[in-house]
Amino acid sequence: GFVNDDGSLRTDLVKDITLNDGTVVQAHLVGVYHDPRSNNSGNAGMTFVITPAVTEMPMNDSATNSGGWESSALRGSLNGRFFESLSDDLKQYIVSVKKQTNNTGQTGSRDAVTITDDKIWLLSYVELMGTLEGDHGYAQVLNTEGEQYTHFADNAFREEIEKTIAASHSLNWWLRSANPETASQFFSQGIGADTEQAAPLSMEANNTLSVVVGFCI
Repeated sequence: GFVNDDGSLRTDLVKDITLNDGTVVQAHLVGVYHDPRSNNSGNAGMTFVITPAVTEMPMNDSATNSGGWESSALRGSLNGRFFESLSDDLKQYIVSVKKQTNNTGQTGSRDAVTITDDKIWLLSYVELMGTLEGDHGYAQVLNTEGEQYTHFADNAFREEIEKTIAASHSLNWWLRSANPETASQFFSQGIGADTEQAAPLSMEANNTLSVVVGFCI
């Protein structure tokens, strides 16, 4: 029942989740059998993205992307404190998955993209926006950070998600992709304080932005 007659994934599959503090958020199904489980037992059945943003935080305490997502303070917080804020009945179903990310920072080499094992994660540039054209190092690094989720290839669905996030948070929201052309920035997406961003915007890692997370079961 997850797919339409034409084989496309339904866009109305949303489930309310209550955090331990009583906050109710929405988990949107964005992919099926997309993310490989960390235990090498095949791909996780369903991938969800939570809206609205769950918090506002910097990626790092200082303006650096050294070590990328793997070494970021935000990753530690999400897989620690935030994961523990979920209800026990949900936590028992969440599985750790392999996420490909540039975990070097400033680089022009695809070899900088390595795997982290995460239960809670941020979207990468390519998972949200799709592949960049061009054979320069900048595009090749970003394009190696996974594959676009089925639903985000539907621009109308992606824009609706972005509007939902923006309705509750005025800040852009973090992607886990470091900007490979700088030593201090990660990409973000959404609607900023003043203008709508048509494409991800690179921002200093110590800026406080909204945090939009995903998980798999």
